Amino acid sequence: MGNYNGTIRCGYCYERGHNSRTCPVKLERMEKRLENAKADGGNHVEYYAEAVARMTGVNPETGEKKKRRNEGMGRQCSYCKDYGHNRRTCPVLSKDLARYAVMTREARQEVRAWALEDGIGIGAMVQYSEYGYESAGLMMVEAINLQSVHGRQRYYQVTLRPLSGAGRKHTVSVQSPENRQANAESRYASSLTVAGKLTTEQMAAQIDEEWIYEDIDWKKPPEGLHNNVFEKGEQRVFHFWHDQGHQD
Repeated sequence: MGNYNGTIRCGYCYERGHNSRTCPVKLERMEKRLENAKADGGNHVEYYAEAVARMTGVNPETGEKKKRRNEGMGRQCSYCKDYGHNRRTCPVLSKDLARYAVMTREARQEVRAWALEDGIGIGAMVQYSEYGYESAGLMMVEAINLQSVHGRQRYYQVTLRPLSGAGRKHTVSVQSPENRQANAESRYASSLTVAGKLTTEQMAAQIDEEWIYEDIDWKKPPEGLHNNVFEKGEQRVFHFWHDQGHQD
């Protein structure tokens, strides 16, 4: 059981204010079962004595002190789940941040390369249809958001405004030409087709090369950034790092 309105709730008796390990009802029952086991000739005495020891810290039969599993190991890190440090001082997190910075630069280099050729920047004309519906008509790119690009997210976002003046604006993701072509052939995906692209020079002015090397503040990630492997308070995405060849 988790917390309820900020108060811990016992998973054994379901009362609030304590957990199962410190539950007085459970302790009383374990002590009673220990006495019954001794009266029955000793069967299960060791089992119930260990149960009481886990709750009180002392084995009632041997007098031996019982340590909790992680006692003496220090605090547990919320990121790597190891003991002896916290998230702020986690060496694994520090390595992952450095690795991901390299991955993000590689992703941004890739995105910038095809974006300069693609020409979908502020002032470009596009045709847009949403998930198989009729086209929204000719639209102009009004704004561009590059902050959504990182190692796991290789696309940027644009805001589209109808040229006719009628209809609503759309904020859409600009994927690689190959992915857009695949979407155009599927009636289950939105479609973005270039009608009047910008030149390479015009795009380079909007997607400066310095953007590739900008750092992302993962404590306060920018709007539009998804697939975050450093989600605040969440543990390390082990399967992702395993796929990248980093299992430590």
